[in-house]
Amino acid sequence: MTNEEYADILADTTLTVLQDAAFVFAEQTYDPLVWEDDVIETELDFSGDMQGKIMLAVPRPIGVEIAANMLGVEPDDPDVENQLGPAACEMLNMVAGPLVASWAGEESVCQIGIPESKTIAPSQRSDWSATATCTASLLSEEGAPIEIAAIIG
Repeated sequence: MTNEEYADILADTTLTVLQDAAFVFAEQTYDPLVWEDDVIETELDFSGDMQGKIMLAVPRPIGVEIAANMLGVEPDDPDVENQLGPAACEMLNMVAGPLVASWAGEESVCQIGIPESKTIAPSQRSDWSATATCTASLLSEEGAPIEIAAIIG
């Protein structure tokens, strides 16, 4: 599979999970992303027949939307603030399963690691394109950036 094919599957899978699990609607973009809000970065490792790392970055307002929608509460609910990291981790976990199965094949055996998250200032954003096998840049309906990347191999 080419890096472009990996990237297409990465984008399609992420868009589907964001929409179906968190009601976050987005589309792929090829324009540079602009990060203005604090960023929730999550990552997880996978191993087995295929190995690597998957990373997801969402701005805090999208993190709030994901957490609220996954919890079934309003964005201003006090529980949302405490669930930003865990909700972003769960979102990445939900992307990773079908993503790795698409990449490695349905019959492959892969273990998905435990996701970790951190919140950082926009100026601290990592440039994943320098080291990643593939990346996908997305824009939410509101124009907020979302990035997902993977290192494979």
